[in-house]
Amino acid sequence: MIPIRDHNPLTGPVWVVWLLLLGAVAGFVLPWWWAQEEGLWRAAVAYGLTPAALLAEPVRWAPTLVTHAFLHGGWAHLLGNLVFLWVFGDNVEDRFGHLRFLAFYLLGAAAGALVHALVTPDPRVPLIGASGAISAVMGAYVRLFPTRRVQAVVVPLVLPWLALRVLFGVGPFFLWTLPAWSYLGYWALVQVWEGVAGFHVVGGGVAWWAHVGGFVFGLVLAPAFARRAGAAWR
Repeated sequence: MIPIRDHNPLTGPVWVVWLLLLGAVAGFVLPWWWAQEEGLWRAAVAYGLTPAALLAEPVRWAPTLVTHAFLHGGWAHLLGNLVFLWVFGDNVEDRFGHLRFLAFYLLGAAAGALVHALVTPDPRVPLIGASGAISAVMGAYVRLFPTRRVQAVVVPLVLPWLALRVLFGVGPFFLWTLPAWSYLGYWALVQVWEGVAGFHVVGGGVAWWAHVGGFVFGLVLAPAFARRAGAAWR
């Protein structure tokens, strides 16, 4: 299920989410423009988080706890993260305030990366992508707005198109509107399930435990960053 919008009005302007979106795009486009796949790989080695390097020389490689979140391995990776940040980030920034949201986002990236570094079966593979930080935003969202409605596109890959037409009167794509606790709770369970299933998978892939670490970080610490509901914008 891919989220496309939420029913959660804002109380003021947001701009940190926009800056993070632009930063993620720039972090992908610039290395690609510089040297295409080779540029992306060089950027991943230099600025991605390599668990073995971090654990061996934590002071030297500590910046990669943040810089890895501005790199992506492909257009699908980038666009998927941007959609989730766009849907859930604005309301979290609205509740936190600009600077606290930025600090929360960067700390969420670090938290997710640390969990990944501690449990990954292949510590030599660099971690890149904003999904740990965005998972923290999603954890904060469900903690702060559990009953807000989230609209998602459902892509059924198993049921045949004809059955969908007969049962639901729709084509291969249709929309569901769910409370945030239901949608994000399901999403979190999938991350844990996939993480456990992939504990011994070596050679890269999806950093499921970075998602889990970021989500738990956001779920637990959101109240510490949040302003009182209805407080003046600042």
